[in-house]
Amino acid sequence: MARLRVLVGAILAASLVLAFAAPASADGGRTAKVRAFHNSPDTPAVDIYVNGAKTLSDVTYGTLSDYLEVPRGTYNVQVKVAPSTGSDPAALEADVRLGRRPVTIAAIGSLTGDGGALQLKVLRDRDTVSRHLTRLRVAHTSPDAPAVDVQAKLAGRWVRVVRGLEFGEATGYLLAPAGKYRLRIVAAGTSTVVKDLGKVRLKGSTSSTAWAVGFLTPKGDYPGFDVFVSVDG
Repeated sequence: MARLRVLVGAILAASLVLAFAAPASADGGRTAKVRAFHNSPDTPAVDIYVNGAKTLSDVTYGTLSDYLEVPRGTYNVQVKVAPSTGSDPAALEADVRLGRRPVTIAAIGSLTGDGGALQLKVLRDRDTVSRHLTRLRVAHTSPDAPAVDVQAKLAGRWVRVVRGLEFGEATGYLLAPAGKYRLRIVAAGTSTVVKDLGKVRLKGSTSSTAWAVGFLTPKGDYPGFDVFVSVDG
């Protein structure tokens, strides 16, 4: 998968501050945290509309914004293939409520029908406060990959920690002691390795999401299967 584009992500973040300044319905003047993720591997650059106004242009695959603090409330979010106008139909649309917990809005799936359909995935994120503990969530967003298990090597043997995760699903946060873990992704119910992650360091006082991204069997120049880890909260 494409690496996080820091500059583009910063521009995206700054634009989103303005976009989310006026919710469709307000919630007591308090603030919420929100970020956006273009995670559809065969979707070209997109324009993002918030409450009917074009907010971002030409956002490319792999771009994850920083969190923004915005007024709590409900917002209408539309994603259109760029270039677009206000009269063009949306490829994706959803009303998203922003409240106490941070939110990640991710465009996932396949535009061309290669596997899981294009959709907006809204994930409620959270913080971890103890420096001795870490939280890890797994999100299956590889459109053509089958259901998977996630295994950790503990005391010399592989132990299944996530069972039968299908495209479009995300686990809850798994709470564990901070440290290094040997992890791998296998086809559900088998020992067939899809991706060996090697040793992954999970820091204390952090929550993370491991996103299964890209195509398992990519066509042309589309990105192949990979794992992208975001720090949440």
